[in-house]
Amino acid sequence: MKIVAIFLVLALAGVGFYFLAANDPPRRGVIPADNGQMVLAARVKPCVIFDPDPSFKLVLSGFKTIRPDDRKLNSESARVYLALYTKEQAKLITVLAETAGELEWEPAHHCPYPTLRDTEEPYGSEERYQSVFLLKAKQNPFTQDGGLVLVARSKFLLFFRKMQVIAEYHEPISPERAKNIDLEPAYILSFLERADAACKVLFQTERDLKSQIVKLSSAGDSVSRVKLAKWLGEVNYPGHGR
Repeated sequence: MKIVAIFLVLALAGVGFYFLAANDPPRRGVIPADNGQMVLAARVKPCVIFDPDPSFKLVLSGFKTIRPDDRKLNSESARVYLALYTKEQAKLITVLAETAGELEWEPAHHCPYPTLRDTEEPYGSEERYQSVFLLKAKQNPFTQDGGLVLVARSKFLLFFRKMQVIAEYHEPISPERAKNIDLEPAYILSFLERADAACKVLFQTERDLKSQIVKLSSAGDSVSRVKLAKWLGEVNYPGHGR
């Protein structure tokens, strides 16, 4: 009888665990902002919520599973949650990217592309690393065509560099202007002001995140998996960061 009782307890525990796992609300996805716009959010510590300017229109949201770059070329997959917005010719990309296993993202000051400007500063309760660079169409995971864009990236690393949080602002730029853009500090400064106005990143407590997170579906083929891996940067094993 004791064996039967133990078996029943284990069986009920298994059923309960399965039920809770199947009905556990998603902790990464989108929530409605105060203006009704859907924005990326994650129930982590601290909770992350993107806050795009309401004038930007959501055009795509979803997740991608990628194999990030590493030196050994055998890294485990990473899950990338993304939301894309547009306003006239400008584009805003918001991303939550999490590594698997022991892997961690390379340090925040490592940008995958040559930069025109880099800054590091406190941002709320976190540290923000901001970089400005040029991105060619063949490097851009978020477009099938188009030309050269000027990019402002705000990047944060959470959970011992296992979660990468990115808000990136794009504006098209002509090749002629791009040749001497590093000689136009006033233009870069005004560009950064537009980038900061386009999106804020909020870090809150779980108690503050009152809305239910909605699970995202796959982003499909509209975002290049290979380009996205390069765009996110490399991963490293603990203790092997550059």
